[in-house]
Amino acid sequence: MAVFRVERIKDYTVMSNHHLRNKNLSLKAKGLLSQMLSLPDDWDYTLKGLAAINKESVDAIRTAIWELEDAGYVVRTRVRDERGCLRGCDYYVYEYPQTPSSGSGGSAESVPPMLEPLASDSAVLGNPMQLNKEIQNKEKQNTDLILSEGAAVRTKVRDNIELDLLCRNQPESAPVMQEIYELVVETIQLRSPVLRLGNNLFPMALVRERLLQLTSEHIRFVLDGLCNLHTDVKNLKKYLLTMLFNAPVTLNGRTMLDVRKSVGGGSRPMLA
Repeated sequence: MAVFRVERIKDYTVMSNHHLRNKNLSLKAKGLLSQMLSLPDDWDYTLKGLAAINKESVDAIRTAIWELEDAGYVVRTRVRDERGCLRGCDYYVYEYPQTPSSGSGGSAESVPPMLEPLASDSAVLGNPMQLNKEIQNKEKQNTDLILSEGAAVRTKVRDNIELDLLCRNQPESAPVMQEIYELVVETIQLRSPVLRLGNNLFPMALVRERLLQLTSEHIRFVLDGLCNLHTDVKNLKKYLLTMLFNAPVTLNGRTMLDVRKSVGGGSRPMLA
């Protein structure tokens, strides 16, 4: 039996494995998205540029982009200038599929795949092949940590909440606290510009800042809230994330009430 051995080097990329586990994506689409997420933040994305660093034609790259667009990992928008004239198309690349309501593009208009301008129209429309990778520039120190040192994020969160001490002191709750820890780390490393909590959208910079403020006291508070939960919750993961987001601001009973109102629901005190 053939054996595959993986040798890792120090230069690595931290990204979500969501697309790698998506059975609806072709291997080509998975590879292209992984490559785009691994390139430097200031890399100039064009279809020709992507084709140049791969053994693929521009048409093959375009086909893979369309597949990612259909799956929600790439969002295309039609952009107009300050005079209202059509400037071209911008593409936004995400680690997680975007729903129509969660995509970013401001006042830009969505463009159906069949309406992509031909190359001969580029003089009028600008460069329709240009891909803009949306990167959150606020909270630069935290963002640099998130994008380049995933292991450091895990260590920082573990130290902040004193996870090992919590698990030793409350061994019966250790599995839940471990899930809370994983949820915090996963959320901090999201590259989406905003995050929906309940009915509200919050800048990811603010979400990361709040989550990096969590301590063992906050985790115990959230754990108590879960133990005292006697109503059914539609999405327990989002409910828990909302509790974690609010915990650094206040630990009083009104937080729990606000969370229930924003997330909705009411008796299943377990993690989904």
